[in-house]
Amino acid sequence: MANLPDIPQKVPSTDDPRVVKALLEAANIGTNAGMALMPLGPVGVAPALVQRIAASRMAQAAKRFFQPRTASAPYEHIPGASTGLLPDLLRADPKTKLEFSRRAPWTDERGYDLMYSDIGMPGEPTVQGTGHYRNSQGMVENQPVFIARPGIGPGAEAAFDAVEATRGLMGMQEATA
Repeated sequence: MANLPDIPQKVPSTDDPRVVKALLEAANIGTNAGMALMPLGPVGVAPALVQRIAASRMAQAAKRFFQPRTASAPYEHIPGASTGLLPDLLRADPKTKLEFSRRAPWTDERGYDLMYSDIGMPGEPTVQGTGHYRNSQGMVENQPVFIARPGIGPGAEAAFDAVEATRGLMGMQEATA
C-alpha cells in the first residue's frame, strides 16, 4: 500500500491568493480567469466574500459549459383536424385534452424522451406547455404540448428530422418540428 500524505488538521485559508491559485489549478480551472474574478485587497489578499462570489460564478460558468447542448422539439398528442380522427377532442375542454395527452407518454420514468434516448440523444427531460397553432382548416388550436429536449451534436439534424417525422406520422399530426 502506498504511503498516503497526512491530512492537515487545519484547512488552509482561502484568504491567501496562493491557496486560491492552488485550488483553481487542482480543480483544473484556468488560474488567470479565476484570479481575474478575485480583485486583490490593499495587502494583496482577496477578501473571503469576493472569493465566495467568484467561486459561485466559476461554478455557474462550468455548469453552463458542461451542460449538454439541446434542441427543442415540440409535439402534441391531439390528432390534426385534417385527419378527421377524434374531431370531438379538438373541441374538448383543456382538462380532457391534457388527460388524453398524458395517456401515452413518449417519455421514460425520468421524463426523458424515449425516441431520442433510443438513438443516443437523451439531452434533458421533456417539459410541458400549451401550444397555439393554426391548423390546415384555418382553425386555431390550443393543445397541451410536450417539448422534447434532445442532446445535439454532429449529425443531429438528420436524426432530429427522422424522429420528428416518425412522431408526427404516428401521432397523426398535420406538421412536425
